[in-house]
Amino acid sequence: MRRKLKILPVLLLLSVLTSCALAQPEAESGDQFAGLYVVPGSPVSLAGFWESGNPNMTAYGSERINVEGIGGLDFPQYVLFGEKNGDVYVFPGLEGGYSLFLLRGTLDSGAPLSSVISDMIQGEYNTYVSDEGTTNVISGSIYYGPPLGEENWDPGESFWTAYSVYQTRDGRPYLDGTPASFQGGIGSYTVTSTQRLTTNGKVSEDSLSVTVSDQVVPRLERVVVTQFSADNTVLCSVEIPLQDSLPAVVCEREAAWALVEEYSGEGVARTAYSLPTDDPISHQLVLLDEDGLGRPVRLDITQ
Repeated sequence: MRRKLKILPVLLLLSVLTSCALAQPEAESGDQFAGLYVVPGSPVSLAGFWESGNPNMTAYGSERINVEGIGGLDFPQYVLFGEKNGDVYVFPGLEGGYSLFLLRGTLDSGAPLSSVISDMIQGEYNTYVSDEGTTNVISGSIYYGPPLGEENWDPGESFWTAYSVYQTRDGRPYLDGTPASFQGGIGSYTVTSTQRLTTNGKVSEDSLSVTVSDQVVPRLERVVVTQFSADNTVLCSVEIPLQDSLPAVVCEREAAWALVEEYSGEGVARTAYSLPTDDPISHQLVLLDEDGLGRPVRLDITQ
């Protein structure tokens, strides 16, 4: 096994661009590029994490290096395997990052099976099949804002490190420390990987394109849901606690529409929903933690 990219100076240079796109080579071992794991901070500030003395790292494969006067020597390579936690994977020691990767496998019948692993706000997931091969496209967004209590915050001073995620032949995701850095406010960052496959003498291409966007959001101070009758009379109003799991709002039978108001330092954002509906209304909120990192939460409105 070898390191997939050894072009960190070029990757760091890309942080000054408004959008980035890189082609990602495949591992010689047959492991597949699966996507990205994004953490706050620069590769320089996180470099010490990848030292071989880190107890979270696992020796996996080796790299041959030619040493003058000695010849080729094999050195063990260390990777960070993901540990499944519910529907997502946790990378020990790098908790708090954002996942966006595609795990691929096969069913017992031999049919292909793909699963998007993401705790970003989901964007596109499409598969395109042609005579030339298969192209998978996935995307997601990271939402962030001012750290708690910080008034003169500049999103352009924020940096993200996107680590390449790989998948072993038996389906395990891991990071090998391959980093790319991008600056807050760039808009989007894309990595594309293409692998040539030969089946029964026919050559095809399997491609994966992964795009991460960053979005700045204000810190929510209050969220209020108000119910109205058909003649626009206020029936009731309730303030929603800002927590990871939000209680559902059950509307009155007479309610004809509901108004969601999101209060922040930038003003009030209002969204109206018509009632009744057969399915619950799902309103998305983004809550910022103390460091300004956002997590999507869902507010259900039912009747």
